Amino acid sequence: MPGLAQHRQPNHTSRNASFSGLDQGAFSHAFVLEANTGRSRSDIQAWLARDADRQRLEADTERFAEILEQQGIPARTDLRLVAVGLITGQRQELEGWRNTNVLPVPSSRNRAAMLRELEFFMRNHPKGQWLRYAVVTFGERVELFGDLRDRVRVAHRRISKWASWAKAEFGVHVVDRHGELTVDERLSIHPHSNVLYYLERPLSKERWAEFLWRSAQKFGARWQDNGRVRNANEIVKYFFKGDDLTLMADLACAVPDWADGAFDPAELAHMVAVKLAAKANKGRSDRLPAEAFFGKALQLVLDVAGDLRRQAAAGASHPLVWLFHEMFGLRVATPMGELRQFRAGLRIGKERVVGVFSPETGYGLRKVRKQTRERTSEGIDVLLPENEVLAFTLPQPRFSPYAEPVLLVRNFTAQPRTRLGALALNRMAATGEKAKEWWNKAGAPDPKKLVAAVNGARAEAGRQEETAEGGVYRSHYYDNCPAEAGAEMPFCRSDGSLVDRRTGEVVFEPRSIPEIDIFDPRNWFDSSGTQWGSGKRYQLRWHYDSAMDGCWDE
Repeated sequence: MPGLAQHRQPNHTSRNASFSGLDQGAFSHAFVLEANTGRSRSDIQAWLARDADRQRLEADTERFAEILEQQGIPARTDLRLVAVGLITGQRQELEGWRNTNVLPVPSSRNRAAMLRELEFFMRNHPKGQWLRYAVVTFGERVELFGDLRDRVRVAHRRISKWASWAKAEFGVHVVDRHGELTVDERLSIHPHSNVLYYLERPLSKERWAEFLWRSAQKFGARWQDNGRVRNANEIVKYFFKGDDLTLMADLACAVPDWADGAFDPAELAHMVAVKLAAKANKGRSDRLPAEAFFGKALQLVLDVAGDLRRQAAAGASHPLVWLFHEMFGLRVATPMGELRQFRAGLRIGKERVVGVFSPETGYGLRKVRKQTRERTSEGIDVLLPENEVLAFTLPQPRFSPYAEPVLLVRNFTAQPRTRLGALALNRMAATGEKAKEWWNKAGAPDPKKLVAAVNGARAEAGRQEETAEGGVYRSHYYDNCPAEAGAEMPFCRSDGSLVDRRTGEVVFEPRSIPEIDIFDPRNWFDSSGTQWGSGKRYQLRWHYDSAMDGCWDE
């Protein structure tokens, strides 16, 4: 393999840059293709776990996109591609998503790029090891359907003004502002920002205390310096947490016009109970289980469901649609100062930051020249009716734990009907043969055996998950109702009734749902007709069999 220096390209960073560590040259796309092919950073089990996360991310994106599209908001582009692994030959259809942070896939992609760039900046800037960060919270929480947009815009302007003031008064250089919105169990929103900065020179204790005090006065809100940054993940977080958006969409199912699935108060109460437990256990050594909060969580779910139905009757839009409009066009993160200059240099030089493998040091973040689009001799972009390769990506572990180059192909077909389509397919095969040389040089396993191992591990993981879901009972107790010794747990049927496993007796049967308000606990009855009124203390247990659907109380 040629030396690194032979593949470095001229630097395009602005001449005004005064930090040498960020001015290092970029590696060529061709070099990184060879260096990273056949390298692995995890075993099959760890890779399967990440792949399962990726699939959940894609499923959530599909769901949220359909919600937006039902309300007339385009959530997809016209670009439909197929990812083709050059080594394994595996293929995957890719959806073209609109670049919005309400959709998890594009949000995750944007975050990954920002995270690599910030981490590279932190490692190579002269003050990188002295970077600090603060969390700025602006006022009270914003209620659902409130004026979130103006709150965020005002917050961003205050940070910009504060950054100018801090530099002039205290020599504090702000390099990044990264926003985050968290959603609580009542769907109110907490806007806050992580601010990254460093001191031009050390401050005395008195001056440092003055800086912190006056900063809090400038913001008129909660300001907390959290010390030196240990990891870029502390700064670059998801603007929306996936679980928060899922909770929002699930609760919206309480409104028939918004529903994209069944409304399951018990399962939602379990999610909310986890949130409540996390709050209550903060700073505690004797941690309380989520089950201890189930009763409160169930009541919260029913209250929020009722609020949503009233808001919908008053003409409100789906919560995700409201969130999309409130955040449309707003910048989630804003690089400032030298980080902004560094990122501008990347754009000018058509470079990006990626992990590059070295036999001596392993993986490290490096600047790499972006791939240029292939053109004909006349200078016109190549356009093919079949098998049009739009990108030859750097190696990635998409289909297995081992990284392989991936082709992004438009109008892919393994049986082309045109001469150009057949030629393109042959060229892919020839490129794959070259990639296999890099693969073998890295000592990677036989591709066919690797695919078989991955498929076998995935099938085994699926069987284990199915067994766990079918055999594990999750029980949630509320209001100190003890279980009878030796009693069999009832299980849940899809019609919402509960049946004793031992005798087959129906121990709970819901009333006809169209005739009652299922959100009112006063309308809950057992099989004998005894009402479970909300005005008296609950004396019953709720059990949930995760292999079944429809059960939400006992």
